[in-house]
Amino acid sequence: MSSKTKLPRKSGVRRRGSAVCVDDGRVLMVRLKDPQTRVEFFSLPGGAIDENETALQAAIRETREETGYDVCPLENVPPSIARYDFAWDGAIVECETTFYLCGLVSPHPGVVVAEPTYVLGCEWKPLEEIRSVLSYHEEIRDAVLNLLERECAGRQLR
Repeated sequence: MSSKTKLPRKSGVRRRGSAVCVDDGRVLMVRLKDPQTRVEFFSLPGGAIDENETALQAAIRETREETGYDVCPLENVPPSIARYDFAWDGAIVECETTFYLCGLVSPHPGVVVAEPTYVLGCEWKPLEEIRSVLSYHEEIRDAVLNLLERECAGRQLR
């Protein structure tokens, strides 16, 4: 998210894992609200990698926490890694996110345990809308489209 005012920069790099979950021509998205600006937007489920956790484990855990869905990575699809700045909660955070193309373990979600003050729910978006849904952040959008195009060759994603 961008801002016209100069935001402070948080120190360090936030390493994250994120799931790009595709089912029936749709991508699982999370509706978020920035705690400070109150701006709402869609993102992919994901978050910081905890101690003794891999990026893939973080992506799976965060997807379960934010959406209730259990996911697993698709075989033979290497992840996409993006490094970028992201404005969140009144600061610029340098992020390195590993995006994994995933499928559902079950079509039925479980209990959502994410922080309700900024995770507003989840929604399935058609593959064809991902470019516009993620248009607020070029680096995230391009990493996700790159990953999706490897698996979904022939579909119009751009």
